[in-house]
Amino acid sequence: MRAAHRFLSLLRNLFRKEHLERELDEELHCHLEMLAQEKVAAGLPPEEARREARIELGGVDQVKEAVREVRVGTRLETAWQDVRYAVRRLAGNPGFAAVSILTLALGIGANSAIFSVLDAALIAPLPYPDPGRLVVLWSECRAAKQSRVPSSGPELVEIRRRSRLLADVAGIWVGRGSLTGEGDPEQIRVGQVTANFLSLLGVAPQLGRTFAAGDDGPSAPRYVVVSVGLWRRRFGGDRGLVGRAVRLEGQVYTVVGVMPRSFDVIFPSDASVPPGVEIWTPFRDDLASLPRDLAYIRTIGRLRRGVTVRQAQAELSGIAESLRAEFREYAVQGLELEAAPLHRDVVREVRPVLLALFGGVGMVVLIACANVANLLLARSTRREREIGLRAALGASRLRIVGQLLTESLVLAGLGGLIGLAIGWGGLKLLLGMRPASLARLHSAGLSPGVLAFTFGISLLTGVLCGLAPALAALKGNLYASLKEGGRGGASVKARPLRALVLTEVALGFVLLIGSGLLLRTFVKLLGADPGFQFQGVLTFQVALPEACYSDDASRQRLFLQLMEKVDSLPGVEAAGAVSHLPLDDYPNWYEYYWRDGAPASERNTLMADHRAILPGFFRSVGSAVTSGRDFTAFDD
Repeated sequence: MRAAHRFLSLLRNLFRKEHLERELDEELHCHLEMLAQEKVAAGLPPEEARREARIELGGVDQVKEAVREVRVGTRLETAWQDVRYAVRRLAGNPGFAAVSILTLALGIGANSAIFSVLDAALIAPLPYPDPGRLVVLWSECRAAKQSRVPSSGPELVEIRRRSRLLADVAGIWVGRGSLTGEGDPEQIRVGQVTANFLSLLGVAPQLGRTFAAGDDGPSAPRYVVVSVGLWRRRFGGDRGLVGRAVRLEGQVYTVVGVMPRSFDVIFPSDASVPPGVEIWTPFRDDLASLPRDLAYIRTIGRLRRGVTVRQAQAELSGIAESLRAEFREYAVQGLELEAAPLHRDVVREVRPVLLALFGGVGMVVLIACANVANLLLARSTRREREIGLRAALGASRLRIVGQLLTESLVLAGLGGLIGLAIGWGGLKLLLGMRPASLARLHSAGLSPGVLAFTFGISLLTGVLCGLAPALAALKGNLYASLKEGGRGGASVKARPLRALVLTEVALGFVLLIGSGLLLRTFVKLLGADPGFQFQGVLTFQVALPEACYSDDASRQRLFLQLMEKVDSLPGVEAAGAVSHLPLDDYPNWYEYYWRDGAPASERNTLMADHRAILPGFFRSVGSAVTSGRDFTAFDD
């Protein structure tokens, strides 16, 4: 009831102000008349009695002001008056207002754009149900000094069988495949997964279902789940696609589901699981029977409720110890298992970069605040007589400080609105670049969190900008400024001006040095030798369906004929072929190697990536063999 009464009082004070003022005048007049009659009854003349009554009351205007101050909503009304006065002052000096607002808008806009990226990449949870329970599982081969290695098929099966703290364990391998049949043939990203992979992530399909137990393995039916992008682009969004047959790699598969638009597979950048997978199909291999040292599967797990990553890590360490004791391959490798929270691992490499960038734009907004504070402080020096006059008329120092802060907050508010537009433009520019390390950048935008951040930073910049002139008003001699040639506030303002200039110079030096170091690093990266020539080199990819080219000999013949025809084209100086294009996101081929005749204890201790090439590859990318010779057509 009390809150309702205060709300009604607020409405009455805001919208029936004239009526309340009349009531106040009538009440004060009645009170004065009563006091005067009491004094007349005590023997004073009427005129003297009225004078004494006014003196005893303390002044009609002062009493009115005291009554207004205790009314509900008075502070709101005062703030509105300050805002209107600040707008009139800024409108009277449009040049100053434009420079100040634009300066703050650039700083706030840069912060909003970078915070949008920061929010999408680092703060926002992964787009899966209960994402905090998802962990990515890595293997470590201590003998080969290799960390963050994928799992082998038997390793994944053993972890799933032995773990009690992981609710489920699944794996994925991403490659490319040819989609033929309806429409033109095209190459798409194909995710080969365990049957429980999609269900472990917990995202329900838009149409149909995901894979079920028994959908993987050599004798399982050939099923696929497609992305919503492929469903719309190639199949026109046909809701009858579920249950129909499609041809992938020359084999007929049945579509069982369509994933929603928001779904994507998100893994750490060094896992060779790029975003944008368009088709998922279960593994056709019996994972448990594959070689234990054939590591190619990226493994993910979901913790049971209430289980921490530390507890899961302790269990995985015990499982690794058991595997080393039971299987020679794992003992030779020095196998260890590591669990890392998926979200933390996804942003592991990009976090320092984004935080450094955010710190840089934070310095930019501080410099902008110092610039605007200097302008406001210099402007307040010219308003000393006005401020002194307001003080002489009864305005308190806090009232004056509130007015000065309101002016800076109005500037910051307008700068924040324009800064949002600038930030949105900068964000669109970043979205157009689409850096590969920011897989979730497409989700960046003006979310409620970004709007709240922009509001908060606008409020903070308003306070920081108005702090210097407000402190100067508190310390200055307001009454001396009313005298002709009064210089009471000049010496006070000199110190904050010098401090602000020193702050600007210091922040500017830090920002300049940091920018110089980043620019130097960028220039060095541009000049780094990748080991091959990329100018004038064109590439294309060929995926051969296994049904048509089932053996190595047929594939070799086709590629050698293809290279011969490409090499004979006008303008072509060299042609070659390689299994992995340099710096692409195709999964690496890991292989152990050892010197010829090495004992079994020294094998499976050194690991390297390897590539398959055809003769002419080194010449086509401008690389030379430093010793020995290149491959020839007779080295098959």
